[in-house]
Amino acid sequence: MKVDERSALDALFEQVKETLAGKKLTRSGYSESAKVYLLVAAGSEARALHDLFTAIGKFGRTLKYDFPGDKEEEKRKIIKALEQFLATVRM
Repeated sequence: MKVDERSALDALFEQVKETLAGKKLTRSGYSESAKVYLLVAAGSEARALHDLFTAIGKFGRTLKYDFPGDKEEEKRKIIKALEQFLATVRM
């Protein structure tokens, strides 16, 4: 990612953060014409979603790069993170 792109992304992140301060929500959308997927989460849902994506990413890297580790354990972590996210969204 180029420096200009990074700066623009950081500015957008800060703007969204200020707009959603104190709110609890999750929204997503995909634009076929723009080839853009946007996901926004705020409040406790943001942390739960981050944990889910972190678990998925770690599992993906374990598979892709054949990292040492228990692949079944990584799958269990994804399921646990998904369950936590769903419990948070239902609150």
